[in-house]
Amino acid sequence: MCMRGRPLIGMVMMLVFCSWTSAKAAPSFPVRITVPPPAGPPPLGAVAETSVPFPAGEIREEAGLMVTTSTGDPVIAQIRAAQRWADGSIRWLHLLFEAQKGPGDYLLKPGHHCRGLLN
Repeated sequence: MCMRGRPLIGMVMMLVFCSWTSAKAAPSFPVRITVPPPAGPPPLGAVAETSVPFPAGEIREEAGLMVTTSTGDPVIAQIRAAQRWADGSIRWLHLLFEAQKGPGDYLLKPGHHCRGLLN
């Protein structure tokens, strides 16, 4: 279930790091994204932002991907191709999402992402 209409104005943005083996190897889905403190819902939390590399030909569109909590609950996310390979496939995928469960692991996986104020 999507959570719509949550105010994001005034939230501090932070950079988080994805877990993957290397930029040349295809990430196995799901890709684990570890979010450190102070991420979480307002008023004290922060929006999480990161990018994930993919090898040429791995994925063509971001529309078939979503971010979830470690338990599988969808989170509000903006997912877009930041850079493409010469063949048109996604080289770097940029993610911006609300870490609504606070610090911890989130997953990038196939599915339809929860749209909200970030889109």
